[in-house]
Amino acid sequence: MFDPRTRYVAALVILAGLLGTSSIDGQVNTDYQVQIENAEVALDGSVDLRITLDSFGDPIQGWSLGVCHDEARLELTAITPGSTTQTVNKGSPADFVDITQHPGGWTTGVLVCLVGCASLGTGVDAELFIASYNDLTGVVGSSDVCFCDHLGTPPVETLVVIAGQSAIPITRCGTVDVVDQPPFVYSVASTIAQYSPVDGAGIAIVELAMVELEPSGLGLDVSAFSMGFGHNPALLEAVSIEVIGVVAALQGGNGPDFVGTDLHTNGTTLGTIFSLTTAEVLHFPAETSIVRIEYQTVESALIGNEIGQTTTVAFSNSIGSPPVENVVIVGTSSLSAELTSGVIDLVPVLATPFLRGDCNNDTSPNIADGVWLLNYLFVGGPASACLAACDTDGDYNLGLLDAVLLIQHWIIGGPPPAAPYPACGGDEEADCETYPGCTIN
Repeated sequence: MFDPRTRYVAALVILAGLLGTSSIDGQVNTDYQVQIENAEVALDGSVDLRITLDSFGDPIQGWSLGVCHDEARLELTAITPGSTTQTVNKGSPADFVDITQHPGGWTTGVLVCLVGCASLGTGVDAELFIASYNDLTGVVGSSDVCFCDHLGTPPVETLVVIAGQSAIPITRCGTVDVVDQPPFVYSVASTIAQYSPVDGAGIAIVELAMVELEPSGLGLDVSAFSMGFGHNPALLEAVSIEVIGVVAALQGGNGPDFVGTDLHTNGTTLGTIFSLTTAEVLHFPAETSIVRIEYQTVESALIGNEIGQTTTVAFSNSIGSPPVENVVIVGTSSLSAELTSGVIDLVPVLATPFLRGDCNNDTSPNIADGVWLLNYLFVGGPASACLAACDTDGDYNLGLLDAVLLIQHWIIGGPPPAAPYPACGGDEEADCETYPGCTIN
């Protein structure tokens, strides 16, 4: 009696006997193609390779695969059934899945349903398995991962079972490129933030950006990323972290399916997956801001400081527990990003702090502030307690243009108000006697 857990080739024969006569004539059936996706991996890094199937012929009752790699370059660490294998049996996993690891590769055999109750129909990109590998060499280069027919005893062939017969599919190898230069850079622009030396209160806002580097320049499909970003807890406390720009605009403005954030004493972390169900991707040919972090100053550290302070902020792979790595997900590859740091110049402001654009001083800038300004300018409406907050473009000349710019910003996404915005700040030349809306905190 055959043991299907150790001899899936025999199980394929049994299936063929149940459904008809098995025959392999050595001819490739072009209705079926299995492929291993290409991927990039950083030196000494890890990568997942998807094994997929395109089918344009009769329904498939099962398949077997042999997959080989260069043991001198790659280490096989895991083989996981793919999404199709997990759901092919009417939403459930295939009835029989055997995976065996060998020196230099692995083999598998799958029977969708032992009594012919389910099969895999036509379609492309059916995910059969995900194989995980580590780079062993720490040397730039390429290594192929290919289908092979010599692993196992007896050797396992790469084939699909259709209508009780075995067919040989077209096969395509995958290439793992080991790269020295990470293809992405995370950066942060240096920032000027204001605080009041009277009470030490202030707010700093930084934006984190991503860009794909040459010589990569391939327009890589980014589907997820994570970031860890550190700061000096003696001067700053993180208040919030969020995705912005093209990431926040994903899926019709609803944003990514998953965004996980955390605030720590010494930094912030964020991880996001653009879509859990579809192939939602972004490209970064130019430096693009994708994350915004807001800090408040540690007031006790800056009270009475009328000189100012500079502090470094930097990406870090040691923030959080467990630590969150700075990586970009492209296909099934996790690619480390090159990291650049920045500085925040904390500048003391002796003038009255205010928030430009908040013409009615309700601490919530919106289109109502444009209406308030029109009423003040043309129909005798009340004046703002801080006219500088109404000076949208910051040119010290209050007029109709300021109202137009403010309304355009909120209605059609026009340019935002000039600084201080979106955080409170001061301007010694501004016309602002009192401003009850904020005190830089």
